Amino acid sequence: MKKNIISICALLNLSFAYSQVGINTSTPQTTFDINAKRDVSGTIVDYNQLIGFQAPRMTRLELTNNTATYGVQQKGALIFITDISGGTATGQRINITAANNYYYFDGAVWQIITDINLYKDNGTLLSDRTVSQAEKTLAFTSTATTGTSHFTIDGTTLNVDAVNNRIGINNAIPTAKLDVIGASGTAPIRARNMESSESTVLAAKRELSPVMIDKSGVMVRQFTGVDNSGSYYFDGGYLLAVNGAPVDVVTGIGFGTIVKFDFLTNFSFGNSNSAVIYAEVTFSERRGFKVNPNWTHSGNTFVANNITMTGEGTNTLVFGDTFGTMTITYSAGKITAQKTGPSAAVNTNLQILEGYKFRGN
Repeated sequence: MKKNIISICALLNLSFAYSQVGINTSTPQTTFDINAKRDVSGTIVDYNQLIGFQAPRMTRLELTNNTATYGVQQKGALIFITDISGGTATGQRINITAANNYYYFDGAVWQIITDINLYKDNGTLLSDRTVSQAEKTLAFTSTATTGTSHFTIDGTTLNVDAVNNRIGINNAIPTAKLDVIGASGTAPIRARNMESSESTVLAAKRELSPVMIDKSGVMVRQFTGVDNSGSYYFDGGYLLAVNGAPVDVVTGIGFGTIVKFDFLTNFSFGNSNSAVIYAEVTFSERRGFKVNPNWTHSGNTFVANNITMTGEGTNTLVFGDTFGTMTITYSAGKITAQKTGPSAAVNTNLQILEGYKFRGN
């Protein structure tokens, strides 16, 4: 006890003699500078030291029982609460709700000192915040294996299902890659500034494919290429090589199926190889092919009106002239197209537009 009293007295003497006090340092850099034991070169001389600074440790019950009045003069006071099983979180102790934490007095109440951050704590923005990414990227990853709401904004305003790679808008359980639930008086989807020049549209026409929406709201692109028996819409481009093998246009045609499609031959008929044929075609096994009487051709500048069409009412349609023909045939549940012609003929780009079949198998 004598040793402790002498140490305290020495410390008091230092505080009176100097404006700064140091423990384990002869050159304190602040009002009260606590250091580890070091030699004159600044190297720690004892690695068995219990280095650190401890504020008064107490339970919430002990702080509750403390009758001292804290005010603005105690602003900045520091304590460490070890237990909150007793006492009350009222009055100046209203924020003392977690054990094993430091608390400081702000002049009115005790405030917890903690490392609150987005990665482990909830919180509330106290003012507007802006994230400047510069050249950096911002990514969110998930290893979830269950659930449907792994990133949300305002509940269902935006909902990301990271397990199934789906996004819901006004929808907490998306069942499609993008699942939008509309609201009364508000359009669920709207696209703006989609205009394009006429030349751009024509140049890309062979790549266009209409969008279909079924009765449940599922949106799909019309089927392209060869379709199976469950397909009802088809649309796309087909290259018909001169004297090449027939190309499948649509498959899975059964008894009672009706097929309808428009086609455009894309500048490769006639004796100048510049004619365009456009026609609306319907097919059923019972009636064969039917062609809208308004079918047209243009661009054949040397010999007027010499492109013919034959085969209505049968399973084989033939369009063309002596410079080349295109044959559309039904056989064994599918419709094919084939280009034939002399050596001077060129390949044909057949474009199927708004093709569909109904009254399936």
